[in-house]
Amino acid sequence: MRKRIVSRVGEEMSERISTNTFHGLAFRQLRKSKKIKGGASILTEAEQLSFASRAAAVAGIDISREEAMRVIEETRITLAGSGANDEAARLVAAYEDLVKRNRSIDFQDLMRMAVIGMRNGGSPPLKCTHLFITGFCFTITTVLFPVRL
Repeated sequence: MRKRIVSRVGEEMSERISTNTFHGLAFRQLRKSKKIKGGASILTEAEQLSFASRAAAVAGIDISREEAMRVIEETRITLAGSGANDEAARLVAAYEDLVKRNRSIDFQDLMRMAVIGMRNGGSPPLKCTHLFITGFCFTITTVLFPVRL
């Protein structure tokens, strides 16, 4: 993507252009504000599914790992996690405990932590004049990224 942008704006502007994934920007921001400690690993999709399966077992819930991950993501989509039923709350608590004990972070955590940090002043907003983001999923209220223009 960077090459395509530089080809349009010119090589002289290349030093002013930074490209990254949405999650990569959040990760960089959280590292900069020391919200993510060194050595923390980002879970792959396979690892997330494994943790979801293990969390379901710990919570005593008999569902597939895919269904467990869906429930976890849907429950955690709001910053407060409000409105969860007891079963979903137990599943999320077990999942989050596994993530924490393994010094890991998942993609949803990246977004939540970045947004919460910017809202409470713990992480500074991105300093840029333009931000181009592709992908409709980033219009979800939870992940809207405050940017200081």
